[in-house]
Amino acid sequence: MKNQLFKDPFRGSLLFLTALIFGLTGYFWLTGLPPVLMLFLGLVTGVLVFGALNLLTPLIAYFFSFIPVRYIYSGIAFFGAAWLAKTLGFRLPDNIYYLGIAILFAGTWWFVYSLSLFKGSGSLKAVPGLLIPVLVCFVGIYWFAAEGSDPWPEERTASKLARDSTEPAIPLENPVEPGSFPVSYFTYGSGNDKQRPEFAEGVRFTSPEVNASLILPEWKGKKKKWRERFWGFGVTNFPLNGRVYFPEGEGPFPLVLMVHGNHSMIDYSDDGYGYLGELFASQGMIAVSVDENFLNGHWSGDFRGKEMPARAWVLLKHLELWHQWNVDPAHPLSGKMDPERIMLVGHSRGGEAVAIAAVFNELPAFPDNALLPFDFNFGIRSVVAIAPTDYRYDRKMYMKNLNYLSIQGSYDADETSFWGMRAF
Repeated sequence: MKNQLFKDPFRGSLLFLTALIFGLTGYFWLTGLPPVLMLFLGLVTGVLVFGALNLLTPLIAYFFSFIPVRYIYSGIAFFGAAWLAKTLGFRLPDNIYYLGIAILFAGTWWFVYSLSLFKGSGSLKAVPGLLIPVLVCFVGIYWFAAEGSDPWPEERTASKLARDSTEPAIPLENPVEPGSFPVSYFTYGSGNDKQRPEFAEGVRFTSPEVNASLILPEWKGKKKKWRERFWGFGVTNFPLNGRVYFPEGEGPFPLVLMVHGNHSMIDYSDDGYGYLGELFASQGMIAVSVDENFLNGHWSGDFRGKEMPARAWVLLKHLELWHQWNVDPAHPLSGKMDPERIMLVGHSRGGEAVAIAAVFNELPAFPDNALLPFDFNFGIRSVVAIAPTDYRYDRKMYMKNLNYLSIQGSYDADETSFWGMRAF
């Protein structure tokens, strides 16, 4: 094999590239060993993997030589279609989805094969192949239709747990009870959003537009065409829209920014956090529900996580706006915000965005291309991620010197793992 590789420049170059890729990968593996040693181990691993796959490929080709070409074409078409369906719509974990596809493939083949046996004298042999898939279907339908059993048949309320406890109760205030501050409500916006009148003519304060073209180059093609036709603005003039729940008092008050997650961009959800905003404000915090619906998915296309830096950056531009209002002696909100007590709260993709924003807050420029300078450095103290996504923005980041809270329901059908754990 060695002599063949040196005589064949094409294969030799592929071996070199494979070793190089594994070497660079090894260099960045966080194993605790010296990076140079990991580089060497990666190079060796690349050579071994290349050699093993070179030996394995002829065996695979030999095996497939016994299969009619039309079956190979049809199999590639089926599994290719299944992969495309997974990419476009199915949100099941890969190990469950592809295992299910393989089982369906085997069961369907067995069923169709058993049907073909009826043409000859093999009717008895066909019975298991016909009955078992049908039985599996009925069992599956029954399983999906069943409501299941209560995992907590006994009462497990806080009051019962308190009664069962031998420890004395700790006198703490209930955090979900409204506070003593009267709450006022208003909106601010850039006025260029033709679908959201509450952020246009209905605003108390007009906010500037921001240019996100350097942080979201994926705003192009049909996404650009249909979104701009619907919203009336593009990536070069994103609006800063917010719903404000404001405590009436002297201040300065802590600031809480809340941001929603992903859904159809025309199903606005920023007003759904009003109950939290009112609660925060009643307890003496300025609460803002930030509108980022224009970054969400739609039939015209989902950015599939490529928009995550933009979600975080827009949050920081909202903080920048509040800072400007706070230091402007002529502005009605001057001195109302405590710049050293800021909390970011996000749900789903918003839960990942707040963590990204906390990291971007300390950086001098956008890390993907360094073309967009950052000058934030706001007093973000806490980050709260509610059922967050993770790693849609595939860059290793580390939050520092922050309070971090993440919560998620144990029966979450959308985010099937507790992604907040890795950020923690």
